[in-house]
Amino acid sequence: MAFGIVMGAITPLIGTKKSALISGLVSGAAGMGGIIISPGMEFLISTYGIKAMLWIFV
Repeated sequence: MAFGIVMGAITPLIGTKKSALISGLVSGAAGMGGIIISPGMEFLISTYGIKAMLWIFV
């Protein structure tokens, strides 16, 4: 759902010709964020507990 909101907000600013390229870049960045943040969150939970992880990420 958040991806649709982001693309809906960005598309009028960049135009329809470049929206496919930007959509791909935003999607790729979201995927990389998941790859990097998920192991970091797991490490923090196993090392310091869920409360500390929530303080860091929220």
